[in-house]
Amino acid sequence: MTLYELSDTYQHVLSTLVDGEIPEDLSGLIDCIEDDIHHKVEALCKVRQTIIAEAQGIEAESGRLAVPAGSRYRAADALKAYLQRCLERSGQTKIKTPLFTVWVQASPPNISWDGEATDAPPEFQRVTTTVAIDKSKAMDIHKAGGELPPGFTVSQATHLRIK
Repeated sequence: MTLYELSDTYQHVLSTLVDGEIPEDLSGLIDCIEDDIHHKVEALCKVRQTIIAEAQGIEAESGRLAVPAGSRYRAADALKAYLQRCLERSGQTKIKTPLFTVWVQASPPNISWDGEATDAPPEFQRVTTTVAIDKSKAMDIHKAGGELPPGFTVSQATHLRIK
């Protein structure tokens, strides 16, 4: 799918980028294109928009296909449950066929607690604590002209906006 008409040169860039891995020397691939900077920027933005459109199309299709895939997984699970019931009813624990071996195996024990975790005896409680940096508070202090403690670094990068 191509949203825009691309010259062979930029079509090559597009096919290189969507064929899987991004080349290590992407800059070298693009730098060797001899074109006016304005034309090159426009063409590369067209390539980028085409790649985004393809990605969105793939995502939409994968979402559509997730429904029948889920249905098939549920059908496979239902067949597995049926096979287990059949083996248990027949009193057999293992059946071998030329392609498959099927057996009923005891699962590991499962422990559950009926109440709230805080109501369990202390020896069965595990307390976890998570410590995280409050970057919003640090940013507020920085924006207000305050000094941050040692260990904090304020940096500002740039990024490209495309409309």
